[in-house]
Amino acid sequence: MYLFVYGVMRKNCANHSFIKDCPYIGLFKTEKKYQMVQYNNFPYTSDYKFFENEDYVSIIGEVYEVTEQVLSKINTFSGYPNYYKRDLITVNNIDNKKLQLDAHIYLLTNEYILNGIKNSYNYELVKSGDFLNNL
Repeated sequence: MYLFVYGVMRKNCANHSFIKDCPYIGLFKTEKKYQMVQYNNFPYTSDYKFFENEDYVSIIGEVYEVTEQVLSKINTFSGYPNYYKRDLITVNNIDNKKLQLDAHIYLLTNEYILNGIKNSYNYELVKSGDFLNNL
């Protein structure tokens, strides 16, 4: 199965160790559009509209082939299903436009956390959809 990672599990990021031994498939973008915000140096992607006057964008991330065992560890780490939902989405390869995969993505759904981020006023929209361009 494939996992799409858009934040701190990407190469050279703090939590890449979870997937460092998994086969890297490539750089992809989501077909569906979302809003991503950066809050306390972490990206959060959601169906939730943080900014009413801003559009949703495709999210840029990396795809890895993962096992159930790896996915189980990531579930625990990310607080799935209490904080995040895991959706199966379509992603398109950035370099090879013909390569399209279905991959799992973690999306923040916990309303308490979503509202906390929005009410903090200490977050910014990642307009490019690429967390690494925001660092």
